[in-house]
Amino acid sequence: GSYESMTGSYKCTECEAGTYSNVEASSKCFTCPPGTFSTSVGANNSATCLQCPPGSFSTSMAASSSDACLACGPGSYSSSAGVQACLLCPAGSHSEQTGGDSTSTCIPCSPGSFSSSPGQALCR
Repeated sequence: GSYESMTGSYKCTECEAGTYSNVEASSKCFTCPPGTFSTSVGANNSATCLQCPPGSFSTSMAASSSDACLACGPGSYSSSAGVQACLLCPAGSHSEQTGGDSTSTCIPCSPGSFSSSPGQALCR
């Protein structure tokens, strides 16, 4: 959970939140990957990198709080945890909801309306 940034240094520095070090005598900390975050300071394994919940995504590396997990926007959803992007509702459906966490978020267009491209918030 710490590293030595300069050769010959007598003191190791704790890894910051969003990073970890699982290697003895490390010269750096490793970043939590996109789709995850860690609030732990001095973390010593990747298990401290928690996945963003379904219905959200994150493209941030070394995220230090769950604030990095952004809700999926209208017309999209994420049924899995720890993703870097939300999936778009298919053409012929829509979703006005934010934070959709399953395909059931995508509602088929009513008879007499349509959505010709994926990721639509409304049918026309």
